[in-house]
Amino acid sequence: MEFEGEYSKGKKWNGITKEYNFRGNVIFEGKYLNGDKIGIVKEYYNKDELSLEWECLNGIKNGKLKEYGINKEIEFEGEYLNNELNGKVKKILF
Repeated sequence: MEFEGEYSKGKKWNGITKEYNFRGNVIFEGKYLNGDKIGIVKEYYNKDELSLEWECLNGIKNGKLKEYGINKEIEFEGEYLNNELNGKVKKILF
């Protein structure tokens, strides 16, 4: 795996971070502030196909979550509050 971003004191510290698999495809993309994930975090299947997208605040899941299928359509939607699913969730069946 390959990493692109900034480290400070052994931690992913500040700025945009990307991780790549052994084929060079992006598998993770997010932003860190003081070592914690913030903002929208994305995880990918092979070949840069989006699999998960969620919002983080101070390193924990807070906000909307979307899970995508291989067909690139949303299969699950929900919302996190303090790292736990909260409120209505929507499972999309095909």
